[in-house]
Amino acid sequence: MGKIKVVLFLYVISISSCFLFDNKIKESDRLHLKIIKTNDIEIDWFTYSTVTDMLPHFVVLKKEKALDTICVTSNIADVNLSGSKIIVGFYGSPRLDNEDITLPENSMGYKIEVDTTYDFSTFPWNSYPLK
Repeated sequence: MGKIKVVLFLYVISISSCFLFDNKIKESDRLHLKIIKTNDIEIDWFTYSTVTDMLPHFVVLKKEKALDTICVTSNIADVNLSGSKIIVGFYGSPRLDNEDITLPENSMGYKIEVDTTYDFSTFPWNSYPLK
């Protein structure tokens, strides 16, 4: 019975600690996966955690002081810039929480292209050896 009380106590403490601190997400909390900078723009692909693959990834376009979120999804494979075209690669169709999403066609004068040709078998977790 004593072990159950200790486990319950630790559980309550760990859950309550989540609410004791400021949980607002800050820009400094970002884990940048790729940043593309030119004289004109900055494209930032980031997430806030690598604990799980279910957290969304963000692609944000910055031009001068303007910001535009190109997409928030869970299956980005890569982000590239080719001339005035931003190419966002996906493992399959763009998705968030198992729902298909649509990306904008343009942002700040740049065309947004979706590339769905990435092979899901090359998804990062598939490269880790199973024990």
